[in-house]
Amino acid sequence: MNTLISKLWEKHIAVSKLNVCIRFLLAGLALFLLQNCALISTKPPAVPFTPQNITHIVSNFKEQERQVLSFYSSGRLIFKKGISESESNILIVGTRDPFKIKIETTHPWGRPLLHFLVSETSFQILSFPEKKYYLGNFCQTKFFPVRLTPTQVWSLLRGYPILRKYNRAVSFKGNQITFFDMKDKIVQIIDFYPQNKLPRQVSFPGQKIRIAFSNYKNENGICYASNIRLSDPEVGIVLALELKQAAFNKTIPKTIFDLKIPRDFKLLSLQEVKES
Repeated sequence: MNTLISKLWEKHIAVSKLNVCIRFLLAGLALFLLQNCALISTKPPAVPFTPQNITHIVSNFKEQERQVLSFYSSGRLIFKKGISESESNILIVGTRDPFKIKIETTHPWGRPLLHFLVSETSFQILSFPEKKYYLGNFCQTKFFPVRLTPTQVWSLLRGYPILRKYNRAVSFKGNQITFFDMKDKIVQIIDFYPQNKLPRQVSFPGQKIRIAFSNYKNENGICYASNIRLSDPEVGIVLALELKQAAFNKTIPKTIFDLKIPRDFKLLSLQEVKES
């Protein structure tokens, strides 16, 4: 019996060793194949844009900016700060000359939340949950997660980057252009999708914010991203805009930009809110 058990045990050990050897061989073969596939599929790094490439890309930016005089869009707005998150429906209407943008946000089940009216100098907010009407200069608002210029607001909501004033543009690496001002400070960095050279992300080092653009659509030559994401890593804030529909250069009645203020709403100055 002991001899039989010993033989069976020895046989079991031999089979186990064989299985281990087979597993090692298969693992080695798999690693070899993966490494070689990786070597075969690895693409060389993209080369920086040439000055001619940059001139062409800048021309496209200016053409896209020139084409849009007005727009309206609707979709979903997601606001994240830390672990908290809120979602609302959003309707946006904007004109470039004169610069005016109206934003209406509503709760997913339809209750009005906030109405914004933005111009070059003024900023008005109707806060329905608070029953308050805020009025002040654009730069005084703290209702935006970060301080944005009117041009940045237009770019964010229109769904396509706008070039800031710059002195020179340089491509230090593939699919990226860095723009400098007269003092040789970086005003913005734009990254591009390699397959179509559409702008993927705009970074503003001075403000430490990024705006990402994805899921592009084309309407009669006007390109716009239907997914826009603004992030401020320093304070942990993210704004995500998902556009379901958009239209450009339609006639927009002036009355669209009227704010109907309910009688029982309290008037507050944005300057007072900022200082409090």
